[in-house]
Amino acid sequence: MKAWLLVVALALSACGDALPPVECAAEAKAPGAALPCRKAVDVALTTLPPAHPKITKIQVEIGSIVPWACGSRPIPPGSDGTYACEVVVFTYDDASRQKVQVVLWDGALTAQSPVPD
Repeated sequence: MKAWLLVVALALSACGDALPPVECAAEAKAPGAALPCRKAVDVALTTLPPAHPKITKIQVEIGSIVPWACGSRPIPPGSDGTYACEVVVFTYDDASRQKVQVVLWDGALTAQSPVPD
């Protein structure tokens, strides 16, 4: 029993700190959203360095709200026309912030490297 508890404790400690609730723009929470809020956050989290400070706030903004962050894209011939852009902003316990642009374009999901906000 002690060995099992040790394994569970080690597994939980490897998970790191729990993430705060996500503050999500209404459009990304809407049923049928092309790029749901949680999906954007999950992809953005993969771009953060392993030794980042503790995350105290996560906000998701839609590209139509922050168009300067996403730019416009022409729809090429043969494209399914799917385009969604969200900017995920992480605030850390040292008060610094980073943003990650997440784009769904024609079925492909990409994220840029984090930049200071």
